[in-house]
Amino acid sequence: MDSSPIRSRIKGHPPFPFVLSSLFSTTNTLLPHTHAHTMALTCSDIFKFVFAIILPPLGVLMEKGCGCDLLINILLTCLGYIPGIIHAFYIILKY
Repeated sequence: MDSSPIRSRIKGHPPFPFVLSSLFSTTNTLLPHTHAHTMALTCSDIFKFVFAIILPPLGVLMEKGCGCDLLINILLTCLGYIPGIIHAFYIILKY
């Protein structure tokens, strides 16, 4: 017979029930609640994507206006057409 002090305290229950219950539950109480708040795409976003494929700075201009993001996109489009499109898609999806 095992008469260890741990066995006598547990009495058939797991030693850390809050850990086991949080591992098998749908809500995790040990980690902070973090999920992305994503917005649905609108009809105007679809047009912005089309303009971003034709001319990437135009899609960024329609989304953010004239600012730092537009200048970055113009630079990326001058360096390569594909990086400009990727950046434009990122800006449209982010904002």
